[in-house]
Amino acid sequence: MNSQRPKSTVDLRPSERRFLNAIRELGHGRFESLPIRDGELVLDPWPSTLRSVKFGNPTPNRPLSLPADFELKDRIAEFFAYVRTIEAGVIRVLEVRGGLPFCMDVTDRTQADHDGSPMFQSFKRRISYVCCENQGCASIITVKAVSTGERKAHPSKGTSGGET
Repeated sequence: MNSQRPKSTVDLRPSERRFLNAIRELGHGRFESLPIRDGELVLDPWPSTLRSVKFGNPTPNRPLSLPADFELKDRIAEFFAYVRTIEAGVIRVLEVRGGLPFCMDVTDRTQADHDGSPMFQSFKRRISYVCCENQGCASIITVKAVSTGERKAHPSKGTSGGET
């Protein structure tokens, strides 16, 4: 499984390119029930898509036109890099804000965490991306592991502490 972080659209697989276009077109909303197999999004059948509409908003919910090949924003690159680490799982909900992934609930069956140590057979992860206006984009990743067995703490990246 290639878990390397993509830098531009040239580095994306065809399924990732297709889903990136869908994320951008959605603008604000969420995708539900999106399977992942061998680190790749399974887009057939297409996941449920729900568009969020905010009334009184002066900015329309439409994507900006971009060239065919461009450098990926950090949140897009992080999203695809994370998906590539999952052997088998489902993104239960992927929330999109401003045409970028904001947070997702994922159930996966990955046998090892990012350090290579043993992990639960099945657990749920909540990934949140936080964007600070004055400091540029910084990501805070909170991972919750839920299992019938023991719980294992995971470090968080960013400025806030992690949860178990």
